[in-house]
Amino acid sequence: MLHGAGLLGGATASSNAVVVSPREGAALVVVSPQMLRFPYHARYELIEFAVFTLAARAQRLVPLHAACVGLDGRGILLMGPSARGSQLWHCIVC
Repeated sequence: MLHGAGLLGGATASSNAVVVSPREGAALVVVSPQMLRFPYHARYELIEFAVFTLAARAQRLVPLHAACVGLDGRGILLMGPSARGSQLWHCIVC
């Protein structure tokens, strides 16, 4: 993990890195050709770090648990704070 001058970032032992600027609402993700052979790890270790950091810092969003079920163009979205298990907090029918 790295930080400074309003930037947040992380790097792996090889040439993979992510730098996030919450103030600008932007991120730079660098994925080496070797890491591209492992798309699952590239996604979870680099891309999602950038997305969740921007969501939390720039848009002031918080992690939560949610599930959505849809049928025939209608759906229900169940949302609640992270780590609450089955305790339901919000229910939105669309």
